[in-house]
Amino acid sequence: MGIIHKLLTVSALLVSLSAEALVLSASPLESEADAQRIYAPVAELLSDALGVEVVFEYGADWLTFSRKLIASDYDLILSEPHIAAYASSKTSVLSMNVISRLPGELKYHVIVSQDNAANNLQDLQSSQICMLPSPNYSGVLIMKEFTNPVVQPSVVQVQGNDDKIFSYFKKGRCAAAVINDLNYQRLLTAGEQIKSIYTTVTSPNFGLTVSQRIPQADRELINNALQDPANADRLNVLYSTYSAGQSPFVSTDSAAYQPFNILPGVVWGW
Repeated sequence: MGIIHKLLTVSALLVSLSAEALVLSASPLESEADAQRIYAPVAELLSDALGVEVVFEYGADWLTFSRKLIASDYDLILSEPHIAAYASSKTSVLSMNVISRLPGELKYHVIVSQDNAANNLQDLQSSQICMLPSPNYSGVLIMKEFTNPVVQPSVVQVQGNDDKIFSYFKKGRCAAAVINDLNYQRLLTAGEQIKSIYTTVTSPNFGLTVSQRIPQADRELINNALQDPANADRLNVLYSTYSAGQSPFVSTDSAAYQPFNILPGVVWGW
């Protein structure tokens, strides 16, 4: 009876473990309310696809998000290229894998006023630049270009999005600003007197990274659900926010993101 009781206990424990919710998180780029609107539908779609509850956990801030990421607390992460690259790199010891991504590409500009004499990044070494807080992808892409630790621009960290960054720029709170290509082109079309003095490399859009706890069969179910055009309406807030309305997800792999593993050496603690 003792052996049977132990076997039943172990079986119950295994069932309990298999029933535990999977945790989806994302780079902390929005308020909690906005993040829930964007990512909770993704968790709901994956719950339906896997037959297991998937919950979205708000990252709160970069410190909280990075600690939980490094502690392997997340099962799935939808994040910018440098986070996806780090989590799937051999040096991170997380051994995660990128399996799918949002359609489209990412590219950023450092802009100044048309009448500004600056023509390249080095001309901004003593200037103020408005950008999203580090380690946001756009900021890391720019700061890695300033290799001399003694000669660095002064960063004006802006909580929000490109619209808020540009409002700071227009109010004279910085001489330069970092915005994505889509918004740069929109501002030019609107007649804003700005110019780009630096353009970053082009990278894939946000990638979905999964932990080793998710088996191959479930990864295929995840990809099928995300890449099914019939499910696009369920994720319309995500697509309108981060892929200019393009849908659905497309297949990818970790190798496509490794050129953007730029966190180590640029951001302390990674």
